[in-house]
Amino acid sequence: MRARRTDAVVTAMLVLAGLALGCRRDRPGPRPAEFRIALAALPTTLDWSRGHTTSWSNYPVLQAMMRGLVALDARNEVVPDLAESWEVRTLPGPEHKPEYTFHLRRDVVWSDGATPLAARDFVVGLHRALLGAQASELSDVDGAAAVVAAVKAGDLSRAETLARAVAIEAVDDLTLRIRLAGPRAYFLARVAALYTWYPAPSRALAGLSPEQIARYFDEPSDGKPAVLGPYRVASWDRLAQVIRLERNPSYRGRAPVDRLVLVTSALAELLYDRGKISFLLFDDPAALSRPPPDLQRQELLSTYWLGINAETVPLALRQAIAHAVDRPRLLQGLVPHARPAFGFLPDDLPGAVRDGDPRAAGFPRHDPAQARALARRAGYDGRELTLLVRGTQTFLPERGIADALRRQLAEVGIRVRYELSRDFVEDLVRPNGSIRPDLFLRRIGADYAHPETFFSIFEPGGNHYTALDRADPAAYAALQAVLQRAGAELDPERSRTLYADAQEAILARSAVVVPLYYPDRYFRRAPGVEGLRVDPFNFLTFRDLRLAGGAR
Repeated sequence: MRARRTDAVVTAMLVLAGLALGCRRDRPGPRPAEFRIALAALPTTLDWSRGHTTSWSNYPVLQAMMRGLVALDARNEVVPDLAESWEVRTLPGPEHKPEYTFHLRRDVVWSDGATPLAARDFVVGLHRALLGAQASELSDVDGAAAVVAAVKAGDLSRAETLARAVAIEAVDDLTLRIRLAGPRAYFLARVAALYTWYPAPSRALAGLSPEQIARYFDEPSDGKPAVLGPYRVASWDRLAQVIRLERNPSYRGRAPVDRLVLVTSALAELLYDRGKISFLLFDDPAALSRPPPDLQRQELLSTYWLGINAETVPLALRQAIAHAVDRPRLLQGLVPHARPAFGFLPDDLPGAVRDGDPRAAGFPRHDPAQARALARRAGYDGRELTLLVRGTQTFLPERGIADALRRQLAEVGIRVRYELSRDFVEDLVRPNGSIRPDLFLRRIGADYAHPETFFSIFEPGGNHYTALDRADPAAYAALQAVLQRAGAELDPERSRTLYADAQEAILARSAVVVPLYYPDRYFRRAPGVEGLRVDPFNFLTFRDLRLAGGAR
């Protein structure tokens, strides 16, 4: 009887989901002009300038709606977008401040079909972003740090005054000039990836009150808000949790499908199997051992790593752990395709040092004999080390990795027990700031396509959780010096060498990080659908969505 009741509940929920999604035949059938996609969460706002602290849920929709000065190509390199070209000069003075001059394309109009893109749109958008929830994303601009500090302190009046002096200028309608506080080799990569750098429809916003601006973005209707990307928002039903997008008639790029319906649903897998949605993120790591035939994967700019507490685990024992890990064997049977990580930076990240590069010679490799010798040198007495593992489900096979890691360390005489956590940071960090466990497992993903995004967690106040700054201040200070030079180095090869040295510092000399593998994101996509995928930053992207053969 319980099974029948459960079936009835599921059937009822599917009916409701079908009503929210609209009618559609189960596959196979005619190709629709309207696509339905289930997201993990809908945006918290459509105002890309003001943003929101829960920013990850905004990216799929905002990236479909908008474009920026620059973009990334298939190799994750920066290429022109709304800016057709730019030049940079270094201003005289001890800070060596770079000044970027961007020349905008002449053929871009907003989705109203009449208003051309202008440099003032960027000035208005970036000034609004400086006062928003993600103001720190603009902190590299000269004068922006003071605005960010005022926003964090809650002094919005002072922040508004300071924002007017920030070095962002419309030279003319098609020329934008931005001065940075100092050399930032990663600047354009950040601009390409972060939606806070999008322009705002300045003419539409002129004269509106803050309340009217909020309604303009978050109560879309009649073509508002104006956008520059392939889609504009037709409607947003917050109660039903449904967003409907439609093709932007003014977009001159590859034509997308006519309409998109975006929903959230706990029944995404059932909806996909019954042909009600066109895409499904495959988030059950236990099921990866028996993958469905239509399973696809996206290589992420991401690293899964073992962190080591430098205060509780001595250096020689940390180095022993680094040599004990057999990365290819660690992932056997856990994922359909494994990319073992020998460096902290993923291979596909511009500026990464790939395995086999002489600059990676100092990175630790699997060497059981060396691991045993280092453990003896450390005076390891068989104490059981604690390993903290997330107890809540993620798309990664974390428990399987923890089991395999525990077995591999046992092979060289290092005993480990792992603890499952439901609140990772709470269980990791004590109230006084010290780290509870000896070891922990963590994934870091790129926010933008540059090594700086990975090493930002080692900045003062960062969240690397290795306690290196407390256990070995001299080593930590040396790491900071290298990272400061690397972040300011504009020559790609010198930058690559500096980031290789930073990796050797955390992987070998201090041995607080053991890279394990570079994760992939798995998904299922309906037959005949192209351009609907996960991007390297782990966001669902549908700005290039189309049907095979170009039909819509």
